[in-house]
Amino acid sequence: MKLIVFGGTGQTGSAVLKLGTQQQDLEITAFVRSPSKIPNDVKSKLHDVIVGDVMNPKDVGQALVGQEAVISCLGTSIIKGTPRLASQGIEHVVNGMRKNGVKKLALVAGASAFPVSPLSFVWRKVGEDHQRVISFLRTAEDVDWTVLMAPFISKSTEGGSYKTSIGKLPGGKNVRTYDLADWLLSCIQDDIELRENTHKLVGISSNFPESGLLTPVKLAVLCLVAAIVIAYFYYV
Repeated sequence: MKLIVFGGTGQTGSAVLKLGTQQQDLEITAFVRSPSKIPNDVKSKLHDVIVGDVMNPKDVGQALVGQEAVISCLGTSIIKGTPRLASQGIEHVVNGMRKNGVKKLALVAGASAFPVSPLSFVWRKVGEDHQRVISFLRTAEDVDWTVLMAPFISKSTEGGSYKTSIGKLPGGKNVRTYDLADWLLSCIQDDIELRENTHKLVGISSNFPESGLLTPVKLAVLCLVAAIVIAYFYYV
């Protein structure tokens, strides 16, 4: 399968590239703004690295020529960067897919974009842009898209066991980066799994050992960070 990955230098996208290059039958192209952010050991295994701007529809359309499937890990920063990168970027991706006859799309969004989410108040700006992504995709009935809804992402060097659920988080509020990558790559390559999840929002949670769960100290730090974010950004 000829697969192009957008957002391949973020923590989830990096995991997708690394895990994907370890799998057979995948010819992966990375579309990035900063190719230097891709580790050399991963870059050497990629079919191609295209330098471009996802906010430029011409760049995106040209990159999609000859591709068979797309994984998008485009994110939205709550502090800096392009405020509607995910929503405007995915519009350019979908329009480019249409022009090039590409049907398969798997992407990751924040669980704060779920209609009722305990994360939505804290990550308001991210949730709003990801909600715009979902609203746009609901009009794209001609594309076989699925959205993996991620809660708090724990950076990892390997995956583990996890669970998914349609339309809601299946359990805990944390997920490993490599569990996200594993599901995205599995779904985009498995026609049956993609068909089952087409035009659906899929919640995901990793199964952590007890030591990996939030301790009182970790919870206190998390609440403090959340309070700072809310105070600084909520009324902007």
